[in-house]
Amino acid sequence: MVCPERCSGPHPTKQMELTEGMRAKLPPEVAEKATHRCMTCGAVYDAAGEVYGFLDSEVLDQSWRVRT
Repeated sequence: MVCPERCSGPHPTKQMELTEGMRAKLPPEVAEKATHRCMTCGAVYDAAGEVYGFLDSEVLDQSWRVRT
């Protein structure tokens, strides 16, 4: 799996499954759908590649941000 945002670090090695700690930072409706997070841009997405927002992004900021 690669980052659906096609950021500067889209490689499969930079993608991780969401941990319970990460899920706790997300809105409930996102936490129940999202499965992965890109370690570079922070994109939070599901197995189909739908991006819901960004969490703890090295590129954007260190908080949750809804995708606009």
